[in-house]
Amino acid sequence: PIQLIQSSTAQSPNIMKPCSPSTFVALIVSTNTAFSVSYLPACFAFSSSARAVTPAPSFILQLENADTLSSGSLTLPPMTSVPCICRSPNGDGNLISELIKPPNVEDLYEWYYYNRKTPDADPSWGVLWPTAVSLTNHLLSDPSIVKNKRVVELGAGLGLCGLTSAALGAKSVTLSDREAYALHCALATAACNGLTDKVQGALLDWTNEESLRDHRADVVVASDVLYDGETVEAFAYACASILSDGGQVLVTDPSIERFKGAREKLKSALSDACQANDSFLMEVIDLPPPPHVSGGGGTLDSRDHEKKMQEPTVLIRCSL
Repeated sequence: PIQLIQSSTAQSPNIMKPCSPSTFVALIVSTNTAFSVSYLPACFAFSSSARAVTPAPSFILQLENADTLSSGSLTLPPMTSVPCICRSPNGDGNLISELIKPPNVEDLYEWYYYNRKTPDADPSWGVLWPTAVSLTNHLLSDPSIVKNKRVVELGAGLGLCGLTSAALGAKSVTLSDREAYALHCALATAACNGLTDKVQGALLDWTNEESLRDHRADVVVASDVLYDGETVEAFAYACASILSDGGQVLVTDPSIERFKGAREKLKSALSDACQANDSFLMEVIDLPPPPHVSGGGGTLDSRDHEKKMQEPTVLIRCSL
């Protein structure tokens, strides 16, 4: 598996870059370092009546064909290489052909528990959620959203949306998360797909102005980040700190909110953080589910993935 190295530059101590495929450098995470995530700005007049956008070619994860790379070690989680199909409307070949991820959330949690002795760790980043796939499909349907733009993915997890942005012609992409192991997998995927020239990783604290200072974006993408009120407010603060004037925030969320009033709270928090006026727009758009692809029996993990992919999702689009 491709591993990643952490920059030691004084200006940007939290920037990570993928190694070359020929380099194998273990990432040792200091137990004395606190990591947390970041998210980006948005703004609005609230609208829930926009028409659904039907993606053209879609992203398909072929979990039944996954190859085991590692069963895990003291310093790195178990990892698999999963074949993907990821095609844009103009048929530019397979944009993302391989995704590096843990085998499943159960194996990842056991690794945290037994190898890292951290029973309170959150293994949810090891799952490719339907919101991430829906946002990826939306980007594939309209590459102009990110082409020649600076893109930051907040709460990136496995980084699919940011990596797809890079493959679609984004000027630069920053994958950010509070979990260093998630960035390890995401940057390994970048290396395996030849995207290292425009992709970097960053450990960001959404509430820390200094942590966010070096990051600017024309487009912020995020998926499944509206899971409690405190997180929504932190996300709004990060957005206000990172997004350039005239920028755009794209967030996908389950159709049924993770907590009641999540989108209204996002609207209010972003409006306050961005000092929004009447010219700002926030739209909520129903997204179609990915096409059902049977695994032909497949594995337990692939059947569970297929079931998850049928969860309805919405796109929250905010423009400055």
